Amino acid sequence: MKRRIMSVLLSTIVSTSIFTELQASDPQIFVYRNDTIFNSAHLGTGASVKYSVDDMTMLFKDEKGNITTIPMSSVDSCVFRMTDIPTMHFVLPDYPDVKDIWSKEDYVDALLKIEGNGYCEDSDTLKLSLRGRGNSTWGMAKKPMRMKLPKKKSLFGLEKQKNYVLLANYIDNSLMENVIAFWIARRIGVPYANHTVPVNVEINGYPRGSYIITEKVGINSGSVDIDDTKGILFELSQEYDEPYKFRSKLWDLPVMVKDPDFDELAEENPDGPTPDKMLQNWENDFNNALTFLNTGRGIEAFDMDSFAKGYLLYYLCRNNELGHPKSMYIHKEQIGTESLYKFGPAWDFDSAFDRLMPDNDGTFVPATPNVDIVINKMLQAMRDIPEFRTAYKTSLQKFVDEDLEDLIAFIKEYAELIEPSSKQDACVWPESYAGDWFYRNPASDVKKRADELCEWMRKHVAFMVERANSGQY
Repeated sequence: MKRRIMSVLLSTIVSTSIFTELQASDPQIFVYRNDTIFNSAHLGTGASVKYSVDDMTMLFKDEKGNITTIPMSSVDSCVFRMTDIPTMHFVLPDYPDVKDIWSKEDYVDALLKIEGNGYCEDSDTLKLSLRGRGNSTWGMAKKPMRMKLPKKKSLFGLEKQKNYVLLANYIDNSLMENVIAFWIARRIGVPYANHTVPVNVEINGYPRGSYIITEKVGINSGSVDIDDTKGILFELSQEYDEPYKFRSKLWDLPVMVKDPDFDELAEENPDGPTPDKMLQNWENDFNNALTFLNTGRGIEAFDMDSFAKGYLLYYLCRNNELGHPKSMYIHKEQIGTESLYKFGPAWDFDSAFDRLMPDNDGTFVPATPNVDIVINKMLQAMRDIPEFRTAYKTSLQKFVDEDLEDLIAFIKEYAELIEPSSKQDACVWPESYAGDWFYRNPASDVKKRADELCEWMRKHVAFMVERANSGQY
């Protein structure tokens, strides 16, 4: 395909004149190089390309008038498309020279302009605040971020909210593993599953690569849409770093209050319970639920259908975060036996699917599709409940019958959509290296990775079906 594209362009030069110019008023122009200077450039709407047969060079002028001349031998291909994913241009007025956000704790004022690139409408400049986010991902070179708007606003068609998250997907050379997981979560019915939009990000004019924007997990209209004066959103995570937290009496699970903010509730209702009293009430409620579960009465405290679908999601994605546990969210609409704990939202698929993992000899190998996942003791107890098993097997079969082929098509289409963005991301972040629990490669060929993910997914689903049919969950 790349040779065909180049031959068409070259024949255009020969058949018209020694110096030919191609203009693009609506299409997006992408130039991929095969040398080490840069391997892609998004010239954007209104750019132009000139070819000189005499000295075999190509002159590229972007929409801002910047000109780059390179040898024709260095051009791998040129791609013309009607749309690209949006670009989010952040400017930090007080820090005009920085390239990245540097703090997880302190917000910095920012201005945002969205360039729709045919994917969506352009936006006027928005005022907002930015800070870093994440746990293990925060320590990596490409920084995940949190956006805070002064008031609720819908971006890219997402539900109106004040807070959004930009996931960097730095160690994911497909740039789509979180996207795939959230797609599956929505399709199989995991409560309050996130939505995603791929975006390019610039800070003060510096390209920072390809990101996805998604909802911030919390009790709000864009995420867990329950009454924050009555309900709870727990995060079970070994990070154990929220202000209000406890360890369960059974199984010593690390439980943190993600939302609501107990301090704010106490301020709004000074005659009500104190934050410590609220924590004690919810701690007692959760411990009671675990007692029900441990004595064969789990269906009286936990919604088995939602937990079965949550377990199915993590199993499909080979995500072991449930085992630590880490970033495992559960919610309940109100305290007491009138309401059940439910799974969701799903979060954190940075180490999943066929990810390269350290082997015993120090090398890194892709995870086999014929593998179970690790889960915590609470889920182990649920897995023995007949209602959980029935819900799991039913949801798995429905996924095979109705969703698997749609997922395969989605993965391939998504790779096509983000390919130009991924090429740029690989230019900004070209490094390959081994971490403690991962091997990082640049996102230089997302179409190839998409094919690998599809092949792995088919084999993994077949393994899961075989296990379920033999009574193993």
